[in-house]
Amino acid sequence: MADLTDFISLYGQGAAAHQGGRKKAATAEDGEFSEYVLPRPVLHESALHGMLGRMAEAACSNSEAVPASVAIHILARFAATLGRKAYIEIGDHRRHLRMFALIVGPTAKGRKGTSSEMPNRLFEAVERNLCPYGLLPLEKLTALSTGEGLIQKVRDPYSWTTGDKEHNDPGVLDKRLLCDISEFAGVLAQGRREGATLSTVLRDAFDGVMLTTPSATAFRRASDTHVCVVGSVPETEIVKSLNDIEKTNGFANRFPMFYSARTKIVPSPKPTDPMLMAQFAQHVSSALWEAASIGLVEMDDDAQSLWETTLYARIEDQTYPELIGSLLGRRSLHTMIFAALIALFDRKSKINADHLLAADAWMEYWEQTVLFVFSTAESNEKAIKDKALQDRLVKMIDELGGVKVSHSALAMKATNKYQRRDLTAVDVKRAMEALQRESPPRIHTETMTTAGRPANYYTLIDLYDASDE
Repeated sequence: MADLTDFISLYGQGAAAHQGGRKKAATAEDGEFSEYVLPRPVLHESALHGMLGRMAEAACSNSEAVPASVAIHILARFAATLGRKAYIEIGDHRRHLRMFALIVGPTAKGRKGTSSEMPNRLFEAVERNLCPYGLLPLEKLTALSTGEGLIQKVRDPYSWTTGDKEHNDPGVLDKRLLCDISEFAGVLAQGRREGATLSTVLRDAFDGVMLTTPSATAFRRASDTHVCVVGSVPETEIVKSLNDIEKTNGFANRFPMFYSARTKIVPSPKPTDPMLMAQFAQHVSSALWEAASIGLVEMDDDAQSLWETTLYARIEDQTYPELIGSLLGRRSLHTMIFAALIALFDRKSKINADHLLAADAWMEYWEQTVLFVFSTAESNEKAIKDKALQDRLVKMIDELGGVKVSHSALAMKATNKYQRRDLTAVDVKRAMEALQRESPPRIHTETMTTAGRPANYYTLIDLYDASDE
């Protein structure tokens, strides 16, 4: 992936708007306009490490499910089921492996819901395997409207009186809770209501501190909770619904965002092979059983060296515009949580270099998602309305040979060498940005460095051969 500072300087990414103002529309002639189009996020194969990758591949082989989304649902369910049995240490802070994540993509075509179906079946089988050994079924929520409602699911014992009558609530013994929220935009909307406590309670749940909120009858609280959250939200909704306070106060960066858009059309999807599902369930059952007795999850020597000499320094040295930096905060913490979960899922007691690189690949995908969604969503909204232009550009790519057609050549042809008044280089760029979001895609975008600057080359998806890169 090109350096982030190159992205910011070359395609502008609305950074001026994020910083409080918007520049005038640039043109190819005035030298301020860049023709660089940010490609849609691509998850590096190293993120799908070991059995996690096999499961994601199997779930997607005969369906429109998306590997990244499947894997996130599996990891979140694994983390929630494990509970407070394993942890990492960051200084004096003992951090249990609570995982928060958002699946972000096009409405309907993101296949965000489809990607949760196989993980649900998988963990139903896991619970059947481990129930005889004392594993309680995991409590799940599919909707969240108030902080009080979340606390109620993991509440401590409490008592109160009405008149001369005393009431007692024994509370909840099992403090594990998975919030699998398919309409997370509703959670964001609730957080904006005056007096709402949901955002605060979610922040505290991620941090693992006491959850408290006053109610009409008692001061309820929940201690030693283990809440994991995986939500799904259309990209247009996350841009519109996430208010400025949530973007900068640490709420949003507790939720790494991962792009999900289908890559193929499967008119008649088939279930994952039952024999494979049985093997997968046995693996997860064994991984959970072993992880329950590990406690502290540490890095081995190779991983420690990689972290200290390369990955941590790269994270800390990276600079972002204010909004992007706020959304990508806590990257170090999320890296360690993901690395520990991937290690335990791999049935290892320590984090090795491969686990750490897998976690880093997820963080790279998070970065790509934030840049893609928050940098181009506005121009994408306009480009969608001009579907005819997108179709014409795809046809022009075909007319120019269909393989590795440069953006410059395409723009020159579309604008008649920038002479057309009704179609500018900016219009072409916005339309190509919109084409990056198609599900499934019609074009493959390749980035090459020419004269020190990244440039885009387009290939029709029917003619694309990955072995040529």
